[in-house]
Amino acid sequence: MTTKQQISKAVIALGAAVLLSSCGNEGTTSDGKVQETAIRGSAVILVDEEIAGLLEPAKKLYDKAHPDAKVTFQHVSSRDAVHNLLDGSARGIVLARNFVEDETQAVTAANRKPFPQSILAKDAIVFYAAKSFPYDTMSSEHIVMWFRGDLKSDSFRSQYPNLNTAPTFVVPGVNSSVTANVVNIVLNGKSPARGSLTSLEGRDSVKTYVLRTKNAIGVGLLSQFVRDTSVKLLQLSYRDSAGVYQSPKPVHQAYVAMKKYPFIVPIVMMLRDPVGQYNLPGGVLQYLARTGDVQRTFLDAGIVPGYARIELTLPE
Repeated sequence: MTTKQQISKAVIALGAAVLLSSCGNEGTTSDGKVQETAIRGSAVILVDEEIAGLLEPAKKLYDKAHPDAKVTFQHVSSRDAVHNLLDGSARGIVLARNFVEDETQAVTAANRKPFPQSILAKDAIVFYAAKSFPYDTMSSEHIVMWFRGDLKSDSFRSQYPNLNTAPTFVVPGVNSSVTANVVNIVLNGKSPARGSLTSLEGRDSVKTYVLRTKNAIGVGLLSQFVRDTSVKLLQLSYRDSAGVYQSPKPVHQAYVAMKKYPFIVPIVMMLRDPVGQYNLPGGVLQYLARTGDVQRTFLDAGIVPGYARIELTLPE
């Protein structure tokens, strides 16, 4: 099946990052050190390892535009990133997910104010298989039922008679944003049933397992596999928020942009401290979220920029 609706043009309705005019003024602290500003100083930002490659082009643009800012992107699991944000040791994090329930509870229990944040882009949870997998499409309802434990192995095989056994769904680690999004987005905050998911260490291990194991289905992000020709992305039918059945469509950024894909994932940057003229991580957030060239890197990666006006070309 070919894509019937494609993104033909994305107009990034943004100028340069909005930074406070006083940020360029030289200043020193009481001990004689150069004063950090939104565009000068040094900072470490923790980046979800599932989107490390996605952020590389944006980081190169940032470094070129801000020679006086020494910003390091440190790759960690999404769980570790959130833990360090909550304990105050991380000044900024970039995640391919929102908080899961226990993290939200920790924020509430500590009586914290909401962390300053911005959506950088929109990705998607995808299900992928070896090209020899006997199906190109699946029902997202069947997947959800399987994860909840409501669809037994015999019933799964009866829905997909070309499968000799029920598929094995594989995720890249319990601390990954992919697994968290299975909970947050696929299961609406519920934990998967015991035995419904197999966890391996990292995306490469999952992909190797999928390519070598009959009936295995990997779970990942669209940005990771949109140009990976060694696997096939399964098209999903689903019911929309109004309960209307939606037929399977190509796994493509156009359908994410139109909200016609069931499992859309936010790419979010969160800060420990408020954005301000003396907060370098805040300046990084503004640059990543509001600079047109950065937002185009997300479009070029096959996902949807967080701040853009998308024009779609529809079939005749």
